[in-house]
Amino acid sequence: MSMVQQTDDHMMIIRDNTGKVYIDTEDNFATDFGEAIPTLPPGGDDRTYEPGVRHPITDCYTIIDAGPMPWPAGDRYITNIQSGLDAQTARRAGIPPVPPVVP
Repeated sequence: MSMVQQTDDHMMIIRDNTGKVYIDTEDNFATDFGEAIPTLPPGGDDRTYEPGVRHPITDCYTIIDAGPMPWPAGDRYITNIQSGLDAQTARRAGIPPVPPVVP
């Protein structure tokens, strides 16, 4: 199942429907994907986006907002997961980043 999750401990988790999973900090995500994650609304500290299913923004316990459906940024992250994973691997190996592919 494709999904984007932005957690209250500043982690990004991206999954696509082929089983690929990207997990890293928001700062490293910005480096690997070439863009900062959109800011959560006031009071929000967690986002879960499942394309075509749901997009709640919570304060960890209560839904405080519903994000847009579809969410173009989330769809872009899922589409570009392999580029993000490649950049993450290169970053961890100390190889300079390559600009991400943007559809």
